[in-house]
Amino acid sequence: MVVKNLREGLVVWYKSALLGITGLTLDSKYNNCEVRFIGNLDFELSPATPAMEQELEEEVKRQQEEEE
Repeated sequence: MVVKNLREGLVVWYKSALLGITGLTLDSKYNNCEVRFIGNLDFELSPATPAMEQELEEEVKRQQEEEE
């Protein structure tokens, strides 16, 4: 399943990084990325390109640093 086919209000993650909520805060650049259901209203995103994967890894790091 791809992001653009998800209904509004679902939570999209990449590892431990919250990317956003479909139809509300999730960036449209993720629309064609594959996702898998991980529970409740949550889905995990698979990066579409190596560049996107690198960007997402940096986002995971940034969010972890904010939590510390």
